[in-house]
Amino acid sequence: LLPVLGIVAFKDVAASYADNVIFLFAGGTVIGIALERHGISEHFVHWMLKAAGTRPAFVVGALFMAAASVSAFVSNTATTVLMLPLATGVAAGAVALPNTAPERAARGARNFTAAALLAIAFGSTVGGAATLIGSPPNAIAANYLRAEGVNMDFGAWARFGVPIALAMCPVAILAIVRMLPAHGIALPPRRREDLPPIRPAGWATLAIFVAAVFVWVTSSSWPAGWKPAGLTDGGVAIGAAILLMVLPAR
Repeated sequence: LLPVLGIVAFKDVAASYADNVIFLFAGGTVIGIALERHGISEHFVHWMLKAAGTRPAFVVGALFMAAASVSAFVSNTATTVLMLPLATGVAAGAVALPNTAPERAARGARNFTAAALLAIAFGSTVGGAATLIGSPPNAIAANYLRAEGVNMDFGAWARFGVPIALAMCPVAILAIVRMLPAHGIALPPRRREDLPPIRPAGWATLAIFVAAVFVWVTSSSWPAGWKPAGLTDGGVAIGAAILLMVLPAR
């Protein structure tokens, strides 16, 4: 509408959508969709829960860390949608410990359900701040910083975003566990057979994801001549997205 109404020329409007961060976020979103579609994110969450064991507090912590880790590369909303069925499924399997009063076990189960849902919500938010592609507002902040003369690419954001997110994780987990103690219950152990196997397309997706993150994080320190002069973080993201579109997947 802006060009049609004569407010701004079309080339000026289009230039706003051709920013490097827009392409970085678009390519990163395609990578996130592929990780979800081929079950990589779900397998990662499964491994985290399996490592946590059956103690409610540990499971809440695992849910939080899994949500934060996935949300660093997948949108906060998509991460929450992915993990909600897993969390409610784990909560539904809670059983009372031997010699525990029914009222105490019921209260513990209610608290655990609430704690699990809050862990996903806050974990997704904390993880979304860790990387430049973790949440759309990050791109807006990066554009503002660059306009003010601050170099802000994927690696520069991660250098302060990841430590801050890591520092927030234990504080938030401790607050949730202390405010919603889940006493008197235990949770069933996770079983490997609950998940479908990772297909070749899934392994290819994982390889492309790891390669893209490696280039994003390390390219700023590569020796002169190793990195093409015109290759930006957005270019890496679009290159990864093109590979995901080209490689066969059933």
